[in-house]
Amino acid sequence: MIRRTTHIAFVILLAGLLAACLPQPETVTVQLEAEDIKWSQTEIEVEVGQELFLIIENKGVLDHDFVIDALDIEVRLLPGDVQEISLTFEEPGVIEFHCAVPGHLDAGMQGVITVTEP
Repeated sequence: MIRRTTHIAFVILLAGLLAACLPQPETVTVQLEAEDIKWSQTEIEVEVGQELFLIIENKGVLDHDFVIDALDIEVRLLPGDVQEISLTFEEPGVIEFHCAVPGHLDAGMQGVITVTEP
C-alpha cells in the first residue's frame, strides 16, 4: 500500500514538473490609444490561454473610457491618462470593446478582440 502511494505521488510530481516545462504562450502586448473619437486599433487578436496586456492611453483632449460589457470592465480615461489591463481568455470568440462616453460609440469608437484556438 505504501509502495503504491509512493508511486502515485511520484507520477503526480513528475506530471507537474513536465507541465511546468511546457512552453507558455507569449504575452501579446497592445498599445491602444484613444484620440478624438477613435481607437488606434479596432481589431486585436489573441489565442486561448494567451495573456493580452493592454496599455490604454488617452492622447486626445476629450474624456474617454474603455468598456468591455461582456467582462464587466469599464476604465475611465481622462486626457493624458494611461491604464493597463491584463486579460486571458479561456474560450475562443469575439469580444467587443468600445467607448461609452455619450456619442462616441455612435461615432464608431469601438473594436473587437478575437480569441482563436492555438
